[in-house]
Amino acid sequence: MKKIQLIIRPLITMLTVMMIFASCQKKLDNLFPNPDAFTSVQIEYVLPTAINNTLRVPYGDVYTYHIGKFGPMLQNMAFNSDPVSGDYYNIRSDLGAWGAYYTQKMNNLKGIEYIYSQLPIEEQEGYKVYLPIVKILEAYATAQATDVYDDMPYSEAFTGISIIFGGTGANLTPKFDPQSEIYYAMLADLKQAAADLSSITLQAAQYDAHRVLPAQDILFGGNLSKWVKFANSLRLRYAMRISEADPARAKMEVQDLITSNAPLIMSNADNAVQTSGPNANGTGGAGQTYVRALWERQANLYAPKVMVDSMKSATDPRLLVMYVVPGQASASTYTNYEGLPGSFDARTGLDLTRIAKFDSVAFVQNGNLLSGVAINASDVQFLLAEAYFKGIAGAAPDMVKARQYYEDGMKLSVEFYYNIYINSSLTSRRRITAQPSASAVAAMIASPAYAFNGAKFMEQLAIQKWIHFSFLEMDESYAEFRRLDALKLPVDIFQGQNVTRFPVRYEYPTSESSSNAANYSAVSAKDNDNTKVWWDKN
Repeated sequence: MKKIQLIIRPLITMLTVMMIFASCQKKLDNLFPNPDAFTSVQIEYVLPTAINNTLRVPYGDVYTYHIGKFGPMLQNMAFNSDPVSGDYYNIRSDLGAWGAYYTQKMNNLKGIEYIYSQLPIEEQEGYKVYLPIVKILEAYATAQATDVYDDMPYSEAFTGISIIFGGTGANLTPKFDPQSEIYYAMLADLKQAAADLSSITLQAAQYDAHRVLPAQDILFGGNLSKWVKFANSLRLRYAMRISEADPARAKMEVQDLITSNAPLIMSNADNAVQTSGPNANGTGGAGQTYVRALWERQANLYAPKVMVDSMKSATDPRLLVMYVVPGQASASTYTNYEGLPGSFDARTGLDLTRIAKFDSVAFVQNGNLLSGVAINASDVQFLLAEAYFKGIAGAAPDMVKARQYYEDGMKLSVEFYYNIYINSSLTSRRRITAQPSASAVAAMIASPAYAFNGAKFMEQLAIQKWIHFSFLEMDESYAEFRRLDALKLPVDIFQGQNVTRFPVRYEYPTSESSSNAANYSAVSAKDNDNTKVWWDKN
């Protein structure tokens, strides 16, 4: 894909969206010669597409990369062929994430900003509430992209949007910004977005843009306080992500959140999760949905042995709703759960019909399955646990708070997965209809495997993040696996070959070296899957 296509494609996509919602306006042939006509496109009607494109995990990503590559590599999913022989430990392309970022996510978000800039002054006041929402979504999309690429075109990458409106000055060869500068910009945007939203009260009687926001906001239904929590929680995540690369900045950001009592996502009721669909309900072939990918690859959805064994050792209630043993009518015990070893050489003589698989009620045939998980309460609790354990959240490490947030993270993770199972569209096949007892959760937390241990806490935390992320937050699982470098996975052995490396980034698309050669040359030395991104210091 040439650079000119990279810039123009988002413009075409944005134009298409605008024209759909402007169908009651002038005829198409009258729109093109008059750039001002596009200002009649209503921002609120572009917002649902922007949210969906930013948060929803595409079918292709789940089918090809999450199940087919990262699941077996990170051993939070198990495939019936070997990761070594399948070359899962190499990333020799951009995996489509480059184009998805520029042409499917940021084009709508930057388009909203441009539409706003062209509105008459008297109309802008009602639409101000949309701008911080857009900034939050931009930060989330950008972090996902830069976390796998490192340096990227950012500050100069989106000038081409003005072409739709007859503007000039589009930069078709944008520079690659250092990942550090991208992160600092995201952190600043998130702080400002939270502050802006905290100062706004929706006035439905005065502004039509406010009146329709609850219907057009498919994430939080116009609840601005939840958007504030979303912004602050992402800021916490990204501050912790740079805590090894820039400890001073990380500490400043985290302590600012804590001392200002910034509201965070502390309850599953506030989770930033995409629930719009519809998902396929166990039949596959129902569009570009998460469940379609699971359905089509269910033959490969084995429970990984290392994860099953970890959960069994703690009588972890999540085991009972995340996985099911084939032919098992109920899930009342833990002993009959068996996982698939990650190493092909360890599978000799193994009866696959006895291996647990991802549960159909919770996942494979669940028409209500979440289609995108941006950040949730458990994620936040685990981040706070690390911040207090390392002394990032205060003047010194605080083991009491670290332990509390660690344990609360596990509790909320149990609740999260039981909610998925209990709320499944497959009502007739549910084996479990209620949350586990408090005593069962307490026993899990107190088990020797999970009980807070300061001497090996970072390994414990890495395990809990890995279990909780599973495949619903595969991007986070990959990012935290690299950042923490504390998850000890069994060595994969195939015909005597041991895995000695994991890929640590994606490669840039090949078009960059030809269509943006001068700027690409500045980053070409790191264009391989062995060179760590800026924040990956472990």
